[in-house]
Amino acid sequence: MGSSQSILADTSAAHSYYDYIIVGAGAAGCVLANRLSEDPAVSVLLVEAGKSHLDELKSKIPMTFPQVFKTPQDWAYETTPQRNILGRRLFWPRGKLLGGSTSINAMIYHHCAPSDFDEWTEDAPGWSYAALRPYFRKAEKYGGHDLHPDVDVSHRGADGVHHTGHAPRLISQEICEDCLQSCRNVGIPYSSDFNTPKGTLGCNHLTSFLDSKGHRSSAATAYLSPILSSRPNLHIVTMTTTTRLIFSPLSSVPKVIGIEVAKTPLPGKSPSDQRWIINARREVVLSSGAINTPQLLLLSGIGPKIDLDKLTIPLVKHLSAVGQNLSDHLASGGISFRVAKLGTTLDYLANPSNTLIPLAQWMLTGGGALTHMIGSGAAFVRSDDPNLPFDSKASKNPQTTDETSGKDAPDLELVWSPLAFLSHGFRSAPPGTEIFSLVATLLRPKSLGSVILASDDPFENPIIEANYFADENDVNVMIKGVRLCLRVARSQPLYSRLNLRPDNTDKDDLFWLGDSDPDKVTDEEIREWLLKNVETLYHPVGTARMGSSPESSVVSPTLRVHGVENLRIVDASILPYQISGHTSAPVIAIAERAADIIKGEYTGMAAALVNKMLQ
Repeated sequence: MGSSQSILADTSAAHSYYDYIIVGAGAAGCVLANRLSEDPAVSVLLVEAGKSHLDELKSKIPMTFPQVFKTPQDWAYETTPQRNILGRRLFWPRGKLLGGSTSINAMIYHHCAPSDFDEWTEDAPGWSYAALRPYFRKAEKYGGHDLHPDVDVSHRGADGVHHTGHAPRLISQEICEDCLQSCRNVGIPYSSDFNTPKGTLGCNHLTSFLDSKGHRSSAATAYLSPILSSRPNLHIVTMTTTTRLIFSPLSSVPKVIGIEVAKTPLPGKSPSDQRWIINARREVVLSSGAINTPQLLLLSGIGPKIDLDKLTIPLVKHLSAVGQNLSDHLASGGISFRVAKLGTTLDYLANPSNTLIPLAQWMLTGGGALTHMIGSGAAFVRSDDPNLPFDSKASKNPQTTDETSGKDAPDLELVWSPLAFLSHGFRSAPPGTEIFSLVATLLRPKSLGSVILASDDPFENPIIEANYFADENDVNVMIKGVRLCLRVARSQPLYSRLNLRPDNTDKDDLFWLGDSDPDKVTDEEIREWLLKNVETLYHPVGTARMGSSPESSVVSPTLRVHGVENLRIVDASILPYQISGHTSAPVIAIAERAADIIKGEYTGMAAALVNKMLQ
């Protein structure tokens, strides 16, 4: 492989054979491409359905990622009509460019609770937090911040490639500081760092995937950009859709020997019928995420026989768990609070003319308003915490079951933002107003959904059945989270910054819930509001879950697909259970460990072969 330019603009430019083929250049795929190509003796191909990240400016600027939604760089999925939330179809953005969703997400760096990973070890030995912790640190290059001197850097990575840090403090940060103090005043303990073995309970500002230049540090910028001109053994082919896996006709058990690919059609264009076959000498690794990975497995004949029979797709391997166990974090939607004084939030950026100076500032210095995080801070809590004010005179205070992974793990997250974040950023604050937002997020949902094929056409979106609120416990926990948000807003010092109008009785008004008294608004009223306003927090997982048994899982603890040779999966789809926080950092750590597993297996095989030859 003689070329020093890794990114191939033309599908047909890819070679016929590679040692490893990685399908999907999201969080995990970028890590694997980097780590597996560290050995110059092996060849690696990374296949991405979307474009390169290099010229996508709105992905680089921290505050502009919502402007990438519903563009060609977004898969822009929708769920089926959700029967438990008024038949609404929910929009699911997923990144369709190098870096995947790490190129279009809110850049939140979070380990989640250690017990989340320890929970996996019951059925997947080797995946405890203790096993993953070195890989969190291996990946990270923590930048620190003068205003966060209490972060114990011994728990953070210093020499990794994935930059993390803290957004600059602006005038809008003052209201965020007040929200943090109000969280403490209602009884939520302060946490100096969410990303340590102590766990994640508490409140603080969030750490960001932000580099020293004020740019997004995506999986692509961290793991691909630095090596594009120095790894002739790595090829990256963009605008290329993998249509199916290729199996050996000579093997008695299913054995993957390559992939079939086609050019990704441009928007508004029909797909071409032309196909190419690319062969893998060692193995194919699927890293296409919780939607596209099960879709490709099913298109290739791996999955529940009953579903494949309906589409007359020949069965290669019956695995009933493919596409099942879908779990997503459901958010309340932005609870909007009017601010008392204009000019204290970032809502002015909704006017394009107001972004010219901040854009120039960001391009020249990497600082300013556009370097802020939309999710500024968070509180991670347990809905059964007796020290928090979940109860209300107007509530029946329904009992909820404990779905957390351990006694120190949360089931609710409150996120705050110094701007309106409505309809995924497509809707702004009403003229003449500014908004401070609080969002309650259900971290450990009991409701599970599925991803199934709509047809045998690889270019047709699969059917996403999120199955939100199928379990009443999820609704009740979310109601508690909303009520806690209302308590925080009525606690000083945040309360003094808001213009609450308790006489607001118009339930269709944007500010009605924020204006509502937590001791007067009923559970049923909150429920009605939630059904109209809940949205995804963009964390689907679990559709190719890891486990020991092929009866209930798709991959083994070494991430090999049960009963199929030369095929692994490394992405969010392998998570056995939903984790209690943001998924990017855990998936990157999983991929770092997976790379060591893969390299270790082949090193061991080579050593065994040498020993045999010497005998």
